[in-house]
Amino acid sequence: MIGNVVESLIGTFELAFGRIKGLRHLGASERDVLVSFVAMAIALPAEMAQKIDNWAMLPASDPIALKLRLHALALVLVTAVVSWFGFLAISYEICRIMRRDSRWPYFVSLWNWSQVVQCALALAANLPILLGAPVEISQTVLLLFLIWAIWFDWRIVRLSLAVPVLDAILFVVVDAVVSNLVPYLGDRMGQWI
Repeated sequence: MIGNVVESLIGTFELAFGRIKGLRHLGASERDVLVSFVAMAIALPAEMAQKIDNWAMLPASDPIALKLRLHALALVLVTAVVSWFGFLAISYEICRIMRRDSRWPYFVSLWNWSQVVQCALALAANLPILLGAPVEISQTVLLLFLIWAIWFDWRIVRLSLAVPVLDAILFVVVDAVVSNLVPYLGDRMGQWI
């Protein structure tokens, strides 16, 4: 299994930098799809690290601060998992409507691994902020990352599902809506708990 994980990550990083040959490392068998969910265990900690950036402001010894940290951690974890599986469920329905459901396992495999690459590069894109770079530089790096992430999502859809350009754009929009709406709703509900 570790070999499959490493191969899949190599292939996905190659795709992320425009090398189509990365596809040879990624498969669509039932085993490949199941192994691709290891990506969640790799990507979620990175995603959580990005979202919980204000913990340093809370005093470490304060029991209320500890409860707030645990609450925020649980909320980020739950919304990330719901968002991840929610998008995959919606994507299956879209694939079924587009008559691409036979290619959906390949899409799941590629999309899962793409999340690892996106989280790794999102962390890298946030480095200028952490290093105290001027706002203009930090914002430019984040904008470039966002443009790349949209392109990469679109590329994963096009390669895995072999759909026309506009259909791929639909997937990217749905992914963006789900990945932003679910955490937003979770955050709103978390304020009432």
